Amino acid sequence: GVYQNRKDAQGKTIIRSYDAKTDAYTDQSPTVFPWMAEAMKIPDLVKRIEFVIAQDDDGGQLVWKALSEVFSYSALLMIEIAGSRPSNIDQAMTSGFNWEVGVFKLWQGLGVNTIASRMLKEGTKLPGWFIDQLNKDNNFKFYKPDPFSIAWTLGEVSGETKEEWSAYYEEYVKVPIMNEFSVPLLNQSGKEVDPRTLAVNDAATLLELDQKTYALNFHTKMNAINAELLAMIEQSVEIATEQADVLILANNGKAFSAGADLQMLLKLIHAKQFNEIDLMLKDFQTAMQRLKYSPVLTIAASHGLALGGGCEITLHTDLRHIHAESYVGLVEAGVGLIPAAGGTKELALRCYRLAQAYDADPMIFLKRVFETVAMAKVSTSAQNAIELGYYEPHNTTICYNRKHQVDDAHSLGMVKSRLYYAPPQPAQGVKVVGEPGFETFRMMIYNLKEGKMISAHDALVAEKLAFVLCGGDLPQHTVVDEQWLLDLERKVFIELCSEQKTADRIAHMLKKGKPLRN
Repeated sequence: GVYQNRKDAQGKTIIRSYDAKTDAYTDQSPTVFPWMAEAMKIPDLVKRIEFVIAQDDDGGQLVWKALSEVFSYSALLMIEIAGSRPSNIDQAMTSGFNWEVGVFKLWQGLGVNTIASRMLKEGTKLPGWFIDQLNKDNNFKFYKPDPFSIAWTLGEVSGETKEEWSAYYEEYVKVPIMNEFSVPLLNQSGKEVDPRTLAVNDAATLLELDQKTYALNFHTKMNAINAELLAMIEQSVEIATEQADVLILANNGKAFSAGADLQMLLKLIHAKQFNEIDLMLKDFQTAMQRLKYSPVLTIAASHGLALGGGCEITLHTDLRHIHAESYVGLVEAGVGLIPAAGGTKELALRCYRLAQAYDADPMIFLKRVFETVAMAKVSTSAQNAIELGYYEPHNTTICYNRKHQVDDAHSLGMVKSRLYYAPPQPAQGVKVVGEPGFETFRMMIYNLKEGKMISAHDALVAEKLAFVLCGGDLPQHTVVDEQWLLDLERKVFIELCSEQKTADRIAHMLKKGKPLRN
């Protein structure tokens, strides 16, 4: 083969490559081209590729040669294997080969005529139908309107009919609708405004999918949660309550939400503005409670990363329709904190509810939650998120095709809302395990620390988490309500914010992108 695996002296796997000159496998020595760093700074895929293929060195030429051959091969076989429809090949490449953009969509983005002229000049073969059409129309396009425009994304919603060139019929034909409801990622800055927009700020947009279903679309960096996003969640619930039956939370970013804005939190910690942090947490908790007890059915259509606060948002919706490749976790312990936007409260309430339903000791369920949250476990998939206990199987469904996720969530919402949906009621009469349960956790934590399995600060964070899960240092079976647990979350969070080692963990995470074990 071209590559060979071997183990070095330390047992680490080394991948070697075949050298035709020596007829032997040698250690790889990748070539770094001077333009690579600059290319990675270009966020737009088409512009980035345009920049790369314009480079006149081996690296640029390699990328160009590979792409031009794909363009040629796809055009030559389009009639034979794709029913003469560019969209069939593009769908195959994006769904089957995980390309961000299909072949013909990318070609059009780079300029149909520009790319074709370069290919013909180099002698690359192109089909007769394509050359004939290019000769007839110097501005020939595979798709109308521009497939990168908001008009294309919305299709008939914006009054546009999506069309593609059929080489067999020699005319534009309508593109089959793959999914009716699309939630494009818009930053609302320098782009066309989505005509479905009902409300918008810099963090999120509320969209009308139809008269009964609205969608809240996040568009901050990594969809991080800030004050504007929380305000839009509350506003969306208010608007949806008056006019709709279903509110879907979804976006088209690389992550559903990477969590709260740690940079802002660290600034407040350094300034010792703990009252501001408390107010921030109250706002977050209020938004989550509004979401949870909304009169309309709420659905989280999450994908990719749903970490920290992002996970907490999904915990407060009625239903979850999550993509199979979801990485879900309450990871606050990794930065020396606990979930305090209702995440700890939600998992604790679930434990007490299960204990009551099965007439069991709540500690059976609390221990599992404690282990998951204290170790900041992140799921490896949607199914694993259910197995870890973040989501419950009875109100969580899994999506295997991102392109259909919002469509599926819409259908799910319409079915559920027609079954006379009634919002949940705030938890009352929760019998907590109190101080005896807390002491059990403290003994577990002490043993872990003495066994040098966790650090002193890990132990402190774990104790604070256990304190909230147990309902504080109250007598066993003391009855509390949901607000009591929310207040405990905030109290503990503020206490941990005052710890220098927590500040060090947050700073390390922001700088290195990985947790610090101090």
